[in-house]
Amino acid sequence: ELVAASDDGNIPGTAMIHLVLNAEQGHIELDDEFYPAVTARLKDGTTPDPVQLTILGLLGKSGDQVHLPLLRQWVEAPTSDDTLRVAIGSIGLLGDAGDIARIATFMDHHNKAVVMAAEAALNRLRGRATDEDAERAGHAEGVR
Repeated sequence: ELVAASDDGNIPGTAMIHLVLNAEQGHIELDDEFYPAVTARLKDGTTPDPVQLTILGLLGKSGDQVHLPLLRQWVEAPTSDDTLRVAIGSIGLLGDAGDIARIATFMDHHNKAVVMAAEAALNRLRGRATDEDAERAGHAEGVR
């Protein structure tokens, strides 16, 4: 609550990273307002690219698929190649087989870093799709 309540729009990206790391280590607990506050920063149109990069990365690191619609929207209209790269990476962490075609469109991007992010995301997404197919096949076999 303290972070969201005191956010005057200037929470630096580094502070956000440390909050998440401390929460992952069990030192603090992020309240229900943390991710809505940071996603609001991403959507407001005034947040500098370095902070946008941090937010996009944290959304992927969160492990929460609730952030996928925003990330998918972001890759359709990124503010820079860097934010596109990080959004693609986050979709690779959270997405599913339905994201493969969307991410594959970036394999011919003019920016090599975006192409590399797309390759990594596609590897994750395809690997996850293969694992899910194998799991379904195993479940179907057990049902017979």
